[in-house]
Amino acid sequence: MDPLTIASSVIGILTPIIANGVGEVANTDFKDVYASIKEKLSRNPEEGKIIEQFEKDPSRGADAFQALLIEHISIDQELMKQLIEALQIPKTRSSLVGKVEAKNVVIADKIDKIDMS
Repeated sequence: MDPLTIASSVIGILTPIIANGVGEVANTDFKDVYASIKEKLSRNPEEGKIIEQFEKDPSRGADAFQALLIEHISIDQELMKQLIEALQIPKTRSSLVGKVEAKNVVIADKIDKIDMS
């Protein structure tokens, strides 16, 4: 994966979570990853401000945060590896959905045709 793809994926996961409040990250499988990102990127005060802006208003701060992430991923192989591993964890997808209670559920790998008659 290239830095742009990684950063875009991370932003795509974090934006809706943080839109519900920064504290919501703690309730996801992505909490340790986000803590690591914040720790590494907040060492520089200017970069810390970008993270703060993202946390205040994810839709407005996402582009700057993504650019910052791309920059760090490009030079920090450890961060890149950590993010790739986090993105490959299947549980990451479910953290956006939350708990679902359902009856009579059918799970299908592929639906070729739907007959609604």
